Amino acid sequence: MILLSKKNLFNLFSGWAVCFNAGAFIGAALLVVVWVTTKPFFKFSEVWQMFISRGMTIITFLMVFLI
Repeated sequence: MILLSKKNLFNLFSGWAVCFNAGAFIGAALLVVVWVTTKPFFKFSEVWQMFISRGMTIITFLMVFLI
């Protein structure tokens, strides 16, 4: 049984994240396309703005720790 320390766990996670660099860019580009195309369907409502704002806040928070 191999015990993983916090340092080893972070190294595994960061190594995994680096492998998906191109995929992350493509995913972000697709997210922007979906965001732009769904805007008219929600008629620019406050609910739509809150959903986008919360999603971007969570992603930014996670990316700061990854960087």
